[in-house]
Amino acid sequence: LRKIIRHKHQIHLQELNKMEEGTKNEEPHSVGIVKKVHIERALKWATKKKNVLLLCYTMSLVSVIISSFYVSAMLRSLGHVIAKSDHSQASSTENFGNNIEDKMHSIEGSVQETSSACLLVCDDNHFLIEWIAYHYFAVDLRYLIVTRDPRCRTSPDHILDRWRDKLTIEYWNDSRFLKMEGNETPLETHRARQAQFNIECLRTLKRKNQSWVLLTDTDEFVTINPSKSAGVNPFSKSGEKNKSLLFPKMERLPSISEPGSVMTFLKNVIVPNKKIGLAGPCLPIYREQFSARESSKEEVEQGLSDSSLGKASFDYMAFSTLRWRKWGKSPKAAFETVLGKKCSTEINPIPGKVAIDLSRLREQDLYHKGIAGNPHRPLEPICPQGNLFTKSKKAGLIIHHYLGTEEQYNYRSTDSRGEKYRTLHYEHTNQNIGSLESDHLKPWLEGFVGLVGEDEASRLLKGVGELEPTLDGSGQQLNWNLTLTNSESGDKTHKIGDLVQGKYGDGWYWAQVTDVIAGMYYNLVFIAYEENCFEIVGAESSNIRLRGYTIDSLSKRKIMKRKGKRKIKEIKELKKKNNSEIMKENMLIYYKNKKNNSLGDI
Repeated sequence: LRKIIRHKHQIHLQELNKMEEGTKNEEPHSVGIVKKVHIERALKWATKKKNVLLLCYTMSLVSVIISSFYVSAMLRSLGHVIAKSDHSQASSTENFGNNIEDKMHSIEGSVQETSSACLLVCDDNHFLIEWIAYHYFAVDLRYLIVTRDPRCRTSPDHILDRWRDKLTIEYWNDSRFLKMEGNETPLETHRARQAQFNIECLRTLKRKNQSWVLLTDTDEFVTINPSKSAGVNPFSKSGEKNKSLLFPKMERLPSISEPGSVMTFLKNVIVPNKKIGLAGPCLPIYREQFSARESSKEEVEQGLSDSSLGKASFDYMAFSTLRWRKWGKSPKAAFETVLGKKCSTEINPIPGKVAIDLSRLREQDLYHKGIAGNPHRPLEPICPQGNLFTKSKKAGLIIHHYLGTEEQYNYRSTDSRGEKYRTLHYEHTNQNIGSLESDHLKPWLEGFVGLVGEDEASRLLKGVGELEPTLDGSGQQLNWNLTLTNSESGDKTHKIGDLVQGKYGDGWYWAQVTDVIAGMYYNLVFIAYEENCFEIVGAESSNIRLRGYTIDSLSKRKIMKRKGKRKIKEIKELKKKNNSEIMKENMLIYYKNKKNNSLGDI
C-alpha cells in the first residue's frame, strides 16, 4: 500500500507539472488554485489508504489473538480425549445424575494383568464346567461374577465351589442389580436382567481394578484368530519361528496349548490398531457358529491320547471344544431386497461380542446415561457401531459358538420364546451350518492338564457335558426332558417378500420376510445398506409390524422411492440392451445381404 501511495503521489505531481507548462500564459493565481486542488485530492486519497492499512493491521492482530486462544483450547481438549477417551466430557455431571459420589467407590490396588468375566447362567452346568476350565487356562480368568435366572431349575453352586481356591467368584441374585416395574413379560424381564447385570458387573470390576473383561455365554469360547499368524499354524507346539502379522516384534503368536495365550495377545495389543478394529477400550470379537453335525470318533480323538494326559483320561466326545468341528454357513441363493441389494442369508455373520479393557476407562464413564448393557455392545456410547458386525479377517479374537446336542439345547426350560421356537431354530441352524471344519481348540486340554496336574484336572472337569437332573421348587428331582411353554402367537400372517418392520434388541428396522417357518415364525433380513443384510431367524409375529418409527433412517416412502428409481434404471438398461441386440441383428442381416449380393454379381 505504501508503494501504491507513493506511486499515486508521483503521478499527481507529474500531472501538476504538465499543467504548469501548459498554463504559463495564464494568471499565476489560477495556476495556484489548480495546484492546491490536486494536492488536496492526493493527500485525501493517501490518508484514506493509510486508514485502510491501519484497519487491516488491527484486524490481523485481533485474528491472531483469537486463533491462538482457539488452538490452545483445541490442543487441551485433544490431550484430554487421548488420555481418557472423548465420551464423558462436559456433560458428565448431567449424565450421572444426582449424588454420583454416593454411587462411586475407591479403586482397589493396581491394575490386574489377568482377565475377568460377567456370566449369566441358566441350566447350563454341562457347558459351565468346560467353560471355566478353558478360560482359566487360555485367558487367565481369575475373577468371575455370576448370576442365575431364578426360574432355572439347576444351580451352579457345586461347580463354582470347585474353583474358589483358584478364582475370586461372586455369585449375585437379582436384588443386587435388577430394578423392574413388575408388569414386564418374561422375555422383557430376561433382557432387562441381562442388561442391568452387565452394567453393574462392569462397574464392580472397575472398582476391583480389573483390566480385560469378557461378556460371553457358557457356550462361547474365546481364542486368537488363526488368520493373524503368518505362515505357521498358530497353535503348533513345534516351536517354529514366524513373524506375527499383528505383532511384528513377536516371533509368533502364542499357541492355544500354552497357558494364557489369549491374555498374552491382549497384553501386547497396541491402541489404536486398525488391523483388529481396536480404537478404544472395546476389542471386537468375531463369532463362528458351529453346528451339531457329528464327526467320527477317530476324527475327534486324532492328535489326542490318554498317555499325554496321564491319569486324567476323559471322554473326548463330552467336550464341546473337541466334539464339534463343523462350522461355516452353507451358501444359498441370494435374496434380493426391495432396494435391489442381494443378501446371501446363509453366509452372513451372527452379531459379535467385545472384550473390554476397563483400565482405559474411568468409573464415572460407566455411568453414562447412554449405556444400555446390550450383550453384543454393552458400552454403546463408547464402542463403535462397527464392532457389532466385525468381519472375520479384521478380528483379533474369535469366539467358537457351539450349538451342542439337541438334548443340551432344549435342556433350558425357561426360554421365553417357547419350545417351538427353540426346536425350529436348532433345526434351521444345524441344517445350514457345517461347510468347514476346525480343530483349532483341540490342544487346550493337554495344556490344561499340564498346568493344574492330572488329579486336579479330573476333579475340576468331573461331569463335563453331562445333563444334571433338574429340581422343582421343593427340591424334588425332575426329568430333564420337560415340556416347554410355548409363547403366544399373534394373528398376523406374512408371506415371503413382504416389507415389514422387525424388532431387534430395543429398536425396530425395516426388513423383508425371507422364509416362513411352521406358519408362525419368520426369517427376516434387514434391508438398510448400513445393516449389512443382518438376518433374524425365527422372529415371532409379535416382533413384526407394518408401520412405526425405525432407527435405520428409512421410511416406507423412501423405500418405495428408491424402488421406483431402481425400476426405471432397470427399464432403461433393458431398453439399451434390447436396442443393442436389435442393432446387432440388423448389422448381421445387412452383411449377410451384402455377401449374398456380391455372390450374385459374381
